[in-house]
Amino acid sequence: MLSEGRALQSRRASRRQRTRRHTRRDLIESEQANGVLFLTGDTYSKYLNPRDKSVRSVLADGAAATLLTSDASATGGRLAGPFVYGTDGRGAPNLIVPAGGMRQAYDPNAPVQIDDSGNERTANNVYMNGAEIFAFTLREVPAVISRLLSAKGLSIDDVDLFVPHQANAFILGHLQRKLRIPPERLVIDMADCGNTGSSTSRSRYAGRWRGARPAPACA
Repeated sequence: MLSEGRALQSRRASRRQRTRRHTRRDLIESEQANGVLFLTGDTYSKYLNPRDKSVRSVLADGAAATLLTSDASATGGRLAGPFVYGTDGRGAPNLIVPAGGMRQAYDPNAPVQIDDSGNERTANNVYMNGAEIFAFTLREVPAVISRLLSAKGLSIDDVDLFVPHQANAFILGHLQRKLRIPPERLVIDMADCGNTGSSTSRSRYAGRWRGARPAPACA
């Protein structure tokens, strides 16, 4: 057993969130740790252009802390998993901050671009192609959920509650109808805060476990 604290850190990205959860479960299963505190956070406001309503109205800052434990009384003898992983780098241009890395350096004098809807941004700001994100979600997420249920030997009807990444209510509504999940069994909880990236599902778990909506975990 670990007798003192250990820390693991990695950059944000939704697929890495799932990989990190798997790593933490393995630490518990292998008895290297009795519990793992899983911290997530995103500060989208650093990259939002205040004159770009296409993302300013959707993305928000947020953070969450999740404790994974081996305590059978807290987990009912169950551990997280199984997991289904996937990534598709072809979609990178559809959700990106173009500048700020080795390929394209941050430019304090980057020119302002104005799209057909009047939204303003520079290469230093986050850009999202909403239509492509929507198409990707409806194409890929149902297949991932199907593989996950199959790995667990379950069907849609066997699951009490689905708590997906809270991208936006429009996408989640279409996803719920495509998967034919009863509305009361798929969480869409975006009245108080928007898409907080890596923390969206965890902040919603908290409220559902307590039987009430969580306090806003975003800014």
